[in-house]
Amino acid sequence: MSEFWDETFKGEKMIWGQESSNSAIIIKDFFLEHNVTDILIPGIGYGRNAKVFCDNAINVTGIEISKLAIKLARKNISKDIQIHRGSVTEMPFDTKNYKGIYCYSVIHLLNKYERKSFINNCYKQLFFDGYMFFIVVSKKANMFGEGEKLSKDRFKIKNGLKVFFYDEESIKKEFNNFGLISFEEIDEPVKHMKNEPPLKCFLIKCQRNE
Repeated sequence: MSEFWDETFKGEKMIWGQESSNSAIIIKDFFLEHNVTDILIPGIGYGRNAKVFCDNAINVTGIEISKLAIKLARKNISKDIQIHRGSVTEMPFDTKNYKGIYCYSVIHLLNKYERKSFINNCYKQLFFDGYMFFIVVSKKANMFGEGEKLSKDRFKIKNGLKVFFYDEESIKKEFNNFGLISFEEIDEPVKHMKNEPPLKCFLIKCQRNE
């Protein structure tokens, strides 16, 4: 996967633009309200979502598989930002605990076993009462059912990525044992493409309770 993402970001292409997603802005406000000042972003990419946290005095540590994306993040956010290079499936990369975790559009790229391990590893890196948020693609997304079917609700789409599409049942099944508080359907605008309909997603909120 590192080769896939390095090719994606080749030529320092910021393929999703520079604006943070709506969910990042919403969760930034939540973290500020709850005095969360130190967070982990698995799959930080080139930092478009991290920037809104950094700009509001929230310390960010990232995990990213692409060395080109890390280079871009350090160029566009801060040369000093801490980013561990590797796959989120290899967590943890440090021994820190965090008050918050924000994960955008990553977990649905993993298989069933990787997803379970990833959620567990994120949960274990939270302080007690810490929060973690996941933005995942919904079965209501236009691309659901397109491409090669790999397993229930999982497809290999046209760009070669393998995507699992969530619904209420699968969210409860995967997150119930990890402090699931709530989930809600959201529309994420595709800000870098004019006239593109928003992506149907879920915003999942969990809190460590043990």
